Amino acid sequence: MKSRVGLFVGLVVVALLGAACNSSGDGGVSFAGSPCKKEMAQESAQARLMHDEAGSDGEVADNSAYDGLQCVRWNIVAGGVSSFDFINYEGACGADWHGEGSVSSPDEVELRVVNPDCVIAMCGSCLYDWSFIVEGLTAAAPLSVAFVMNSCPDEHDGSAYELTLPVDTEPQGIECQYANPSALDWHASSADSYGELHMPCTDSPMRGEDTPDEPLCHGELVCHATGVFDAKVCMQPCAEDADCPLPDVLACLDSVCQIKPE
Repeated sequence: MKSRVGLFVGLVVVALLGAACNSSGDGGVSFAGSPCKKEMAQESAQARLMHDEAGSDGEVADNSAYDGLQCVRWNIVAGGVSSFDFINYEGACGADWHGEGSVSSPDEVELRVVNPDCVIAMCGSCLYDWSFIVEGLTAAAPLSVAFVMNSCPDEHDGSAYELTLPVDTEPQGIECQYANPSALDWHASSADSYGELHMPCTDSPMRGEDTPDEPLCHGELVCHATGVFDAKVCMQPCAEDADCPLPDVLACLDSVCQIKPE
């Protein structure tokens, strides 16, 4: 079972990384990215896994179990092929995301998703999955990862998550937080998924005053605050940790399954 360890250091603006986003990726890095999930919400499950974008080399895994959560998952194989999955990250709609990367040393890697043509659609936010395969890493020391997102490298520097992964003690792991509330609302509106697990409650302000008279959540799910601004999502009720799905991520806290505290 993958273990959960703290790795989010923070969201920072990195000017030097943004300036390098037009360069080609390292030969030991390959990339796959999902389409905008809200645009694919009514497509078949198989279509959701396929990637015909110019910047993609293959497919990402089916991460539907993590819907509503933003996660980083890693699997480090010393001297072999390692993987990094960025699940439900928000980005501009209509972008043609390309993946790039470079390995500075066996314990330092930079991974980038860029939209080189700067063309986006004015339709709110989208959620994406992005996966990287990287060669040449070791598990001998904590790994420094800079993950950069840039929707228009010719106009701005982009932003980056700086992560430190304890791969020397945890070669496999996953870390999650609740997905961006605004992007999640846009997704739920398109997918008609209000009231589902880890999705916004049916009384979301984004639905306006004409919200149907219906339960806040489907079935036994409970509407509960996430602690991210004023966002509320539907959570699984519980009496103990064993009642929760995703045991590597969730624990029973205040009688609902919530993301484990750091």
